[in-house]
Amino acid sequence: MILETFLACNCVVLASKMIYTKVDKIKEIRKNILEQGLYHITKEENADSIIQQGVINPSNNVLSMGRKKVFFFAGIPELEAIRENIRSQYRQYEWTAVKIMPQEADLANYKTRVMGDNSVIYKGKCELDSNKVKKVKLVLDLNKEGNLYLREKTPEEIEKGDYVPPDEVKQKFEVSQNPIQLYKDVGTAYLGTFKRLYNIIKTTISKKRKRNIEERSEEQQRSTKEERKQFMKRIRFKVKSYKKTSDALEIKQQELNQARMNTYQKE
Repeated sequence: MILETFLACNCVVLASKMIYTKVDKIKEIRKNILEQGLYHITKEENADSIIQQGVINPSNNVLSMGRKKVFFFAGIPELEAIRENIRSQYRQYEWTAVKIMPQEADLANYKTRVMGDNSVIYKGKCELDSNKVKKVKLVLDLNKEGNLYLREKTPEEIEKGDYVPPDEVKQKFEVSQNPIQLYKDVGTAYLGTFKRLYNIIKTTISKKRKRNIEERSEEQQRSTKEERKQFMKRIRFKVKSYKKTSDALEIKQQELNQARMNTYQKE
């Protein structure tokens, strides 16, 4: 039963990873991209090659789950997003990334996953503008609330070489590797995916219902206009018919009166 449930959850998550929508439709994703940029996490040598050649080659069909794509994060990713999407590079304190800063007009070329993990895709080979791209380092640190988060490495830290995190970061990171904590994180991720899918389905149904109501309303309005039009036609027809009949009776009466006058004069 547990295995079946786990497999079912995996199928739902996998399916949700294959559903994409335009970046412009998700306000938070759009905002993250315009304010923070897009991050393509890769190996050091790959990043240098990408910067030099000005292009990011897409992943193969298997990793892309369909048509070949280039994967990004909208803004600096959370540690859980890296854990889920780049498992081979999870157990470390420093990552290399190619950062691009697209303009508003460029957003039409990107899509995001509906599951809401800030993943962004570009279909096919992504050619880069040298003025909008650079190599950066992301390092693990603690925020004001004492939680793990990623940030860009400062120029001073880059000059020093490899990043050595504070002991507090190491301890917090090791705690996050606890099997119980990992189990909780996985459960939270699945629950979040289900909620997002539920909200998407709910929103889609609501939009469809609203669209149906609007269409029915428009149809009713058209029907009402057509009924009014037909009613006015009938009224005009009756008026014309009445006037025609009235005129005919008047003419007939005039003819009768004239005939009487002629008979009277003869007498």
